[in-house]
Amino acid sequence: MYVAIIHLVTVNLATHWNFIGIATFILAFTLVFNSWQNITWFYDLHGDDSLRTTVLLLVQVIGISLVAIFLPAIFSGHWQGFMWTYLLVQVLITYLWWSTGHFDPDHRVTSWPYVRFYGIATIVLLLAAIFNQPAFSVAALVITGVLDYGAPLFMSHRFDHEYTVRNLPFELSGAMLERYGQFTMIVLGEALADIIDHGLEHTTLNSLLTFVLSLLFVISIWWLYYMLMDNVHVVGSNFRTLLWFRLLHMVWLLILSGLIFSTSYLTDTDLTHIRGLFSSLAITTLLLLQWLASWPFSKPSRATIGRNICVIVLLLIAMWLPVLGQLVLSSGAILLFIGDHERRSNQLHSVKNK
Repeated sequence: MYVAIIHLVTVNLATHWNFIGIATFILAFTLVFNSWQNITWFYDLHGDDSLRTTVLLLVQVIGISLVAIFLPAIFSGHWQGFMWTYLLVQVLITYLWWSTGHFDPDHRVTSWPYVRFYGIATIVLLLAAIFNQPAFSVAALVITGVLDYGAPLFMSHRFDHEYTVRNLPFELSGAMLERYGQFTMIVLGEALADIIDHGLEHTTLNSLLTFVLSLLFVISIWWLYYMLMDNVHVVGSNFRTLLWFRLLHMVWLLILSGLIFSTSYLTDTDLTHIRGLFSSLAITTLLLLQWLASWPFSKPSRATIGRNICVIVLLLIAMWLPVLGQLVLSSGAILLFIGDHERRSNQLHSVKNK
């Protein structure tokens, strides 16, 4: 279902290419990702193979499927269906965290205060759905996003206390990091689907070359992600450190979604400034991914800074070339970064073995 949702928001952004369309894209992605993240986080902390957990996950699938049905309408300013279906998802998430404290009293110190924020957001959504005013609906969804994402930050001191009492390490589990990788694959998979879909429209030599080079660029981003994130171990001195990583990863996935959108529609002349967007998002994707891979942020070496500058210059030059040239130089810049990083990693590994 999340594959379908990523497809819907990117396709509808292409047909509503303006400030409102971009803002709608960001809002929809942020809310949908919050739904995915809460279910994933709940399952990582408290999930099992019981009938109850299975039913809750299936209800989540149904809820997010209903949200997907009404996603295209919000790009045209029709929010009513989306409001009611997302309200269902919000109620489910609120219940999940309430039930955590109900069935496991030791978790009440964090889960029930957490529910207050989600409960307030649920009431705001309900009121907005009842009044059915577009401006009120957008404001209610923005407030919901702020409350939902802000809740763990506002309650971080309670999580610090619980982790300390339970003698738990401040780290993200390997399973959680793997699920972030799965969502990344959803986004990159949608990129491949869009490129293949566009590649079938024409069979000229130019379109076939664009198709192949677009695939090469997506594959280079794919390779870059796994090269940098494969052995990441996220630890911190407190719970807020982990939350900032999760928030930054959400921002990175949003940027990546914008990048795959611009890759798919790079040849569309109706989308103004799409080529500049492609290059700027490629640069941002590269820099944010390095930040995630070195979490918490560590000062890069001179060699890393020099390599980044070189790649960024190439990506900026690519923006002024024809589309095929932009794809060639952009893919080459990313592959240059990958090759240099692999070479340095192999040298470091050899030194350690000696």
